[in-house]
Amino acid sequence: MNLRLDRLVRQMARDPDLLRRAGDDPVAVAAAAGVTVEDVTDVMLVDLAALHARGVHPLLLMQLAGATHTDPMEQLGSLPKDERTRTK
Repeated sequence: MNLRLDRLVRQMARDPDLLRRAGDDPVAVAAAAGVTVEDVTDVMLVDLAALHARGVHPLLLMQLAGATHTDPMEQLGSLPKDERTRTK
């Protein structure tokens, strides 16, 4: 579980302006959220597999996928079944 990253994913899924600001200045967004620049980059790229590996809650991954019109099964469907259903 990564609560700070969970919060950032939830905020970015709900606030397209925050997603744009992260594209302009990922370092500032990372510092404000208390996460790494790599975390912010993975959210901006909607790298669901990487975010899953970092412990982002699966429901938040689905929110981000929906907000960005990303097919989650394209990225997460290839994970082993125990990885898809595991929560940290």
